[in-house]
Amino acid sequence: YHLDNEASDSDYKVFVAPDFIDLYQGREKFSLPIGYDEEHESALDVRAFDKRLRAANFNSIELLFSKDAKLWDEALANYYTLAREAYANHYVAYKWYAFYASVRGHCLHNLFKRNHPSLNSSRKGEARSLWMLNFVSYVAAHGFVINDNAWNAPEVYELPRRYRFEEPEILTEDDWMTMFANVESKVHKELARKPYNELQCQQFENDMQLAMQKLIATSLRQELEDKYA
Repeated sequence: YHLDNEASDSDYKVFVAPDFIDLYQGREKFSLPIGYDEEHESALDVRAFDKRLRAANFNSIELLFSKDAKLWDEALANYYTLAREAYANHYVAYKWYAFYASVRGHCLHNLFKRNHPSLNSSRKGEARSLWMLNFVSYVAAHGFVINDNAWNAPEVYELPRRYRFEEPEILTEDDWMTMFANVESKVHKELARKPYNELQCQQFENDMQLAMQKLIATSLRQELEDKYA
C-alpha cells in the first residue's frame, strides 16, 4: 500500500495448501516453496487465511484487497473472487464486532503491551494503527461496504502520512481510547440500521467455507496423483 512513500518496498504472503501429511497430523503448512525470497515473502496456510478471513481479521482482509495479487491456481482464484465479492456486499457488517475487535486489539496490543525499542519503530507502528483506525471509521460511516474505492480513499491515508512525517508527538493511551470511543459510537449507530441482508451474508459464509474445502481436496488429489500415478 506504500503508506510511507512511493519508494516503499513490497512484501508478499504466499498461500500454501497442506499436503497429505500436514492434514493427517493436523498441522498448518508454513514453509515457503523452494525459490521464494524469504526476505520479502512469507508463507501462510491457505486454510488459516480462510479461517481468519471469515472471522473478519483486518490483516487478512487487507491481503484480500492487495493490488498485486498473483493467482496462478484456479481453485484459489475462485475462492479469492468469492471472498472479494462477499466483502463488497456487506459481509463486514455480518462480522462487524469481530472486525472492529481485530483492529482495536491489533492497535492496543502493539502500542501498549510491549516496549518500543526506538522512536522510529514506534512511530511506524502508530502510523499504521492510525490508518487502521481511520479505515474502521470510514467503513462505519459508509454502510460497511469494503471495495477498491474504500481501500484507496485519500482520507483513509491522510492522517497516518501526516502523523508519520509531520506530527512530533506520540499518542497517549487516553488519545487512543478517545478515538476508539468515537468510532464505537458510529458502530452502534450503523448496526442499528442493519444495512445488509443477513441471509445473503450467511450464504457467503457457507460458500467460502465450501470453496476452501474444494480447494484442499483438489490439492490433495493432485498430490496423490503425482506420487502414485
